[in-house]
Amino acid sequence: MRKRTPAAIVAVAAVTVASIRSGGGGPRKRRRGLWAAPLAALAMLALAPAALAQDAYVANVGSANVSVIDTATNTVTATIAPVAFAEGVAITPDGARAYVTNSDSDTVSVIDTATNTVTATITVGVFPKGVAITPDGTRAYVTVSDSDTVSVIDTATNTVTATITVGDIPMGVAITPDGTRAYVANQSSHTVSVIATATNTVTATVPLATQAFPQGVAITPDGARAYVTNVHPGTVSVIDTATNTVTATITVGDVPRGVAITPDGARAYVTNEHSDTVSVIDTATNTVTATITVGDFPFGVAITPDGARAYVTNTASSNVSVIDTATNTATTTVAVGTWPTGVAITPATAPAPTITSLIDDVEGLGLHPGTERSLVRKLEGAQKNVDKGELDEACEKLASFAEQVEALSGKKIDPDDAEELTADATAVREDLGC
Repeated sequence: MRKRTPAAIVAVAAVTVASIRSGGGGPRKRRRGLWAAPLAALAMLALAPAALAQDAYVANVGSANVSVIDTATNTVTATIAPVAFAEGVAITPDGARAYVTNSDSDTVSVIDTATNTVTATITVGVFPKGVAITPDGTRAYVTVSDSDTVSVIDTATNTVTATITVGDIPMGVAITPDGTRAYVANQSSHTVSVIATATNTVTATVPLATQAFPQGVAITPDGARAYVTNVHPGTVSVIDTATNTVTATITVGDVPRGVAITPDGARAYVTNEHSDTVSVIDTATNTVTATITVGDFPFGVAITPDGARAYVTNTASSNVSVIDTATNTATTTVAVGTWPTGVAITPATAPAPTITSLIDDVEGLGLHPGTERSLVRKLEGAQKNVDKGELDEACEKLASFAEQVEALSGKKIDPDDAEELTADATAVREDLGC
């Protein structure tokens, strides 16, 4: 069964890049239901699976702030300041916090996305640039370009717990979907460092072309390949993560900076700063299939969780181009702060559980008919109680359901499934005020 807030969704949205120092049998998908409570008081308890809009967080270096774009309306709904020399940005898998690198202040700002306020400031090394967060949300990896290191931040305490020496002038960073490795682009070493996140040590160094000056990094959703932009040759290197070797080199536009990959892994979007374009790469053939004109000096790029749109920061235009990925055309432009660079989009989150969704989940587990019928009857009874406004009775039936699931865990119900069923039943009880 799918967890309520899948961490993997955020993987491509949190890919950010930073400017050059010198120049500028998987889980079953849930079917969600609605409560049929007729009473106005109970209507507030109905947990409808509405489509959730995501916010794009844009780091503006020149204006020392962060713009928040509502992607449903493509309007700026908040401006967070001061965030001095904001460059890179990444968002936690639960969408609760944004981590923003502040290059000239040698810090990372932590933004509470519920209030859009800075709640913590973390000192790292000299000139932090890129940032990526592990899929479980426990750590942020920050490239520190002038220190030639990566700072590892414990997101529970917002403290630096490790410092890893990498190549010369590290810039972009991305983490594999399984969270086991971080890939770091070292601009002046013309290499990519591979960090084992379990030990926070460099386990491989991937050489790129001479004078490649790598910048941005993005990893495919299956974790099989890393796409790295190379500034001066105007290329993208494709790294096989199983062997940590370059298997393809793709020519794109002039001075490629940022790169992001669609959630289905089919395409990579690359910003070409001096061409004022975005190259679209078909990852099956590693060829450029489209070139999209955007604003002046495009830099960062992030893709919405549904893969429908790409958001591109245009540094010299001080705006963001929104690309429709179905047609590969820029459909609108959103004015933001001065000299925008990094961009990240909040993840999609699963709707909260309901009694109906619990019934769906039980019926989808393939349990013994008698076991399934017994559990479903409790839930159907709880639903009828809710419909009648009999909340105490509904709470009792949900508690009985959870107790039965716990008793069957490891016997007739897989322990992981049992754990989620009881957690969701508890969540529903809390929403009912049990």
